[in-house]
Amino acid sequence: MLNDILNTFRKMKETQSENFILDNYVFNSIGEFLIIKETETGFDILDNFEQTKSQPIEKTRENYGFIKSADFYSNIISMNKFVGCKQVLSCNCYSFFMKQKYLAECESVKNVEKTVDNYYRGIMKLAALPEKLNKKGKERKLNIEDELSEIANIKAGEIDCEFLEKIKTWMKQNLPKFREKYLPNKYKDMDIRYLKIYVLREIDDYKRENARYIDQKIFAKTEDCIRDNAGIIRGFHGYSSSFGDDKIYSKPTSRKSSAPCLYTAEQLMEFKDMFDYIIHFTNENKRIIYVTDDSIVGYKIGELPNEDLHGLLLVTSLNMKALEILDCSYATDFHPKLSKSFLYNNLLEAYIGKKDFEYGYIDTIQRFEDLINIVLFKGFLKSNYLSDKVDVMNNSELSYNIQIAKDSLFTYFYKNKNFDIFPILETVTNNLILNSIINKDINWTRKLLNLRFSLISYFKGEKEMNNFLEIKENLRKELNRTDNEEMKDLKTDDEYAIAIGQLAYYLISLSVSKERQAEGINNICSSKNSLRIKDTLYDLHVKYASKIGKYNPKFERLMSLVMCYNDDAKINRGLILGSYYSPNILYEKKLTDIPGETEKTEIEIISKNNIENTEDK
Repeated sequence: MLNDILNTFRKMKETQSENFILDNYVFNSIGEFLIIKETETGFDILDNFEQTKSQPIEKTRENYGFIKSADFYSNIISMNKFVGCKQVLSCNCYSFFMKQKYLAECESVKNVEKTVDNYYRGIMKLAALPEKLNKKGKERKLNIEDELSEIANIKAGEIDCEFLEKIKTWMKQNLPKFREKYLPNKYKDMDIRYLKIYVLREIDDYKRENARYIDQKIFAKTEDCIRDNAGIIRGFHGYSSSFGDDKIYSKPTSRKSSAPCLYTAEQLMEFKDMFDYIIHFTNENKRIIYVTDDSIVGYKIGELPNEDLHGLLLVTSLNMKALEILDCSYATDFHPKLSKSFLYNNLLEAYIGKKDFEYGYIDTIQRFEDLINIVLFKGFLKSNYLSDKVDVMNNSELSYNIQIAKDSLFTYFYKNKNFDIFPILETVTNNLILNSIINKDINWTRKLLNLRFSLISYFKGEKEMNNFLEIKENLRKELNRTDNEEMKDLKTDDEYAIAIGQLAYYLISLSVSKERQAEGINNICSSKNSLRIKDTLYDLHVKYASKIGKYNPKFERLMSLVMCYNDDAKINRGLILGSYYSPNILYEKKLTDIPGETEKTEIEIISKNNIENTEDK
C-alpha cells in the first residue's frame, strides 16, 4: 500500500511547485526561538520568538518564513539518529535544538559546554571523508557506512570549520544564560518546550547541510544493508514497526509477511519526501487521510469529504513526534450523500431543547454521523474513534457501548456506506435505552427510542414504524368503542407489546415516587416471559386500585386485552418501551371533544409535525 501512496505522491509532485512539501510544513514547536547573525566579534541576536499552544507565532511576522524553512531542514529523522549527543535534537551545523527541561536540569555550566562540544564533534564527524588508509598505511576497503559518508560529503562539499568553531564558541558562552533562565518547573509544559537557535544563512546552506545528514542516515541500520547484483546499496527503511525505530512507520496490514522490503537510497528519499508531506496533516490534527489516484487530502475527525472517493484511507498519529500510520485500508464506497433521506422522527413527542439535535430529514453522511454522535453517544463518539480504551465521564455503560461500536461506525461513515451497520446500532441503542431508564433520564430515553424507530424505519423499511402507529391507532379505537360494539382481541405479539407499554405507563404513573416509576418499567423490561409481565401488571393493579376508581372503561378494556393474550408470547422490549414513552391513550381525550378539531389519527398528527419541522429547518 505504501507504493500505491507513493505513486499518487509522484503524480502530485509533477503538478506542484518545487517547494510544495516545505510550503505545507507546519511549524508547531512550543518554546523560544532565536535567530543569531554573524558580526565581527561573534554573533548578535537578530530576532526572538515565543510560541505556545494558545499563542502561535503570527505567520505574517518578519523572519517567520526563515524560521519555518530553517526548522524544516534542521530536524533529525528520529531519536536514535542524533548527531553527537542525544540531548541535541537538530542535525544541521547552522542550528541548535534542545529541550528547555534538559538545559534547566544541567548540574553545571561544564555539562552544558560538554554537550555543545559533543554536538559539534558529531557535526565534524558527519562532514569528514572516511579514512582510506588503515593504521599500517595500506588502502582499506570501505564499508557501506563509509561509502554513504563519502557520497554525501562529495555532494555537499567541505564544511567551513572556522565558521563552525565561531558558532560553537557563541553557544558555550550563551547557553548557560538560558540555563539560569529556565529554572526547573518554571513552565508546566517544560518537557515539550524547546530552545531553538538558528544562524542567519541562506536557506540553500541549510538545505545542503540537511542533505549531508540525510544521505548518511536514510537507512534504518547500515549493518543490515546489502549490495545487489548491480552493486547498488539496498537497505531497510525506518517506516516499519518491526524494527522498533522511532521513525515514520506503518504496520504491514496488507502483507502476510511482516518483513519490510529492501530499497535504494533514492527510493527511500522518495518515501521521506512523501511522509514529510503527509505528516503536516497530522500536525494540523488532520488524522484521517484519503489517498486517491491523483490526490492526498487530510481531514480532522468529524470532517468528511464532500465528493465521492475511491482509494486508500490512512489513520495517523504522532508517536514521539514521528508519524505513525495506525491503519491503512481501502475506502471502497464513500459517498457524501445518503442513498435515501433519513427521517429522524419525533414519534414519542420528546421535549426539544434549543441545543437538541433537530428532528426532520437528513441527506448527508456528515449529518447522519452528527446524529449518532450527539443523540446516541452524547457527543463522545468522535473523540473516541481512535482511543484504545474508552472512558467517558465515569459512565461505564456509555463507555462500553462506544467501545463495541466505534470501529464499525468508523468503517460505515469513513470507508464504506454499504457496510451493514444496523445490527450494532440496534444492540447499542437497546443497551443505552435500558441504561437511561435505570438512571431515570426520561428525556434521553425518549430521544433514544425516537432514534431507534427512525433507524428501524431507514434500514428495515418504513413499514416497521407505520406498523407501530397503526397498531396504536387501532388500540385507541378499541378502547374508545361504545358498549354496543363487539370487543376485538389482540392478534399479534406486536399488538400485545404496545398494549403492555400503554398499560404499564398508566399504572406506574399512579405512583408518586419517581424511583418506583423507574423501578416499575425496569422490572417489566427485564422480565423474560409473558407470565412474569402479567404478574407485575396485576400487582400494580391491586396496589393502585383505589386511584384507578370503580368505573374506568378504557382501563378495564386494556387490562382485559393484555391479561387474555397468549402466555407464550414473544416479548418485544423495544415496542414495549416505545409504547411506554409515547403519548398514553388512557390519559388522552378524543380529538372530536376539542372544539374546532376533527378526528385525526396519530399517524396524521406525526406526519404533519414532521413536515412542519422540515419546513422550519
